[in-house]
Amino acid sequence: MFQIQALELDTNLYRIGQSKIFFRAGVLAHLEEERDLKLSEIIIRFQAYARGMLARRNYQKRLQQLSAIRIIQRNCAAYLKLRNWQWWRLFTKVKPLLQVIYFFFNLTHFYPQHTFKIELFFVVVVDFCAG
Repeated sequence: MFQIQALELDTNLYRIGQSKIFFRAGVLAHLEEERDLKLSEIIIRFQAYARGMLARRNYQKRLQQLSAIRIIQRNCAAYLKLRNWQWWRLFTKVKPLLQVIYFFFNLTHFYPQHTFKIELFFVVVVDFCAG
């Protein structure tokens, strides 16, 4: 009953029985049209929200891609400047050896009883990498 009052219909257009509501001719069709209008309005708002959300996600993705492209371009330009520099060439050849030294330092730290064997192996690896 409270829902019918919320529709603001004239009381002459409907009657409430014990278990049913009776409408005059055309009133039910008018109510269904109003329902369809409200439903389509809700669906349109939902679609607009969903499309806006997808567009914002796509925009953020594009911004990240542009940032990544700029970073890659900057790194490539820096590499092109450095690749013929002699100090850079020396650094790129020495850097893997630094990791080997760190690895052997850890071995001698954790296994002091095998220090001589590890140092001998280290000398062989360094000679192999240098030659």
